[in-house]
Amino acid sequence: MKAVHFLTRGVAVFAALAAAAGAAQAEGKLRIAEQFGIVYLLLNVAQDQKLVEKHGKAAGVDIDVEYVKLSGGSAVNDALLSGAIDIAGAGVGPLLTIWDRTHGRQNVRGVASLGNFPYYR
Repeated sequence: MKAVHFLTRGVAVFAALAAAAGAAQAEGKLRIAEQFGIVYLLLNVAQDQKLVEKHGKAAGVDIDVEYVKLSGGSAVNDALLSGAIDIAGAGVGPLLTIWDRTHGRQNVRGVASLGNFPYYR
């Protein structure tokens, strides 16, 4: 039940960002990038169940969501900087790189963690 609650809160954040963002794309369009792997399962569930659209509609915003698969952190950063996507799922390394390189200009920021997995040897 915790995972569903976390997912619902995350989707509500996406919907709020879509409603408030002044992106270059047409209003009501949200482009979300993800990469390959189990970490993006939450985005797969949100896509399958159309949760962003559902919560956007509940907030009074019709949102058309496009999910884009990209091959790695540098591709995600390039897509963010070019305006090809609005929100991205990426690792800590790419996030810190783009935050540092856009600080004081585009001001790219991280929002939340998609997953927290323990690592064992």
